[in-house]
Amino acid sequence: MAGRRTHSDPRNSLTEDYIKLVDKLQPRILLIENVKGFTLPFKKHGNGDSKDIPYSTKVIERLEQIGYKVFSELIDLGAYGVPQARKRFIIIAIRKDDSAYNKLNGKTPFDILAENRELFLSTKGLPIDKPVTVKQAIGDLEVTGKDLIESTDFDLKGYKQIVYKTQGGKSNFAKLMRKGTDISPDSLRLPKHKAETIRQFQKIINTCTQGKTLSKEDRKRLGIKKHALTPLHGDSPSATITTLPDDMVHYSEPRILTVRENARIQTFPDWFQFTGKYTTGGKDRKNECPRYTQVGNAVPPLFSEAIGEVLKDLVS
Repeated sequence: MAGRRTHSDPRNSLTEDYIKLVDKLQPRILLIENVKGFTLPFKKHGNGDSKDIPYSTKVIERLEQIGYKVFSELIDLGAYGVPQARKRFIIIAIRKDDSAYNKLNGKTPFDILAENRELFLSTKGLPIDKPVTVKQAIGDLEVTGKDLIESTDFDLKGYKQIVYKTQGGKSNFAKLMRKGTDISPDSLRLPKHKAETIRQFQKIINTCTQGKTLSKEDRKRLGIKKHALTPLHGDSPSATITTLPDDMVHYSEPRILTVRENARIQTFPDWFQFTGKYTTGGKDRKNECPRYTQVGNAVPPLFSEAIGEVLKDLVS
């Protein structure tokens, strides 16, 4: 009688390989960032215990087995100046025999992060009691009122970009992103939408609830098959930036966002340069990381700085 065939989940081996590397290198502190789904079991597609046990639990248990005290929390990055709805699961692991662990004095790194929040935001000139809005983040990158020129940072012809005005009124957030540079940012290339797409986007802006993912009724009314499409609201934070440029529509212009607009919402400063293709499809996805993906997969630098300051104080 043949036995039942089983399949091992490749994520289990990836987790174990990671733990083995950590055990070999013995870093003082580990910082791990992942999406909220990392904390949920794969009930539908998982194998073995993956159907019941989240990978976050497996990682935490294994880190504790090799000598780490592990702290974890789901953090709203918007609370640290990131102008978008972006919740991420953060793990901080500190070696139990390290002086950094003793410095906590019964607190968690997340307690210290929260305590430092107001001072961090105030030193950046950002509001403490309300989120940064998407218009505050990218209002100076609007096409309206700007001259257009040929795209300057990629060799594919026929694309336009704005002539960026380095002077003029800007929000405190935009001034923060401009800090350290007095030249135009890169990755301003505008999309080349078909006339039909532009009309569709304008209908979405005019008739759908901005700041909310399109409802089933709106998608049916407009003949849209895509499930995750959000028209932004200028006076609210952005939806979560992803690697897919067509997940969102600009709050006032019938188009998707540029790479630089996504980068602003992810809090990349304007001096940070992106290279390579803007998008990649098909087989090339295995070998290339286009600009939209570089931005969408990143940990927002502003939040990285906030949590980095906590860890720096612990190890000093």
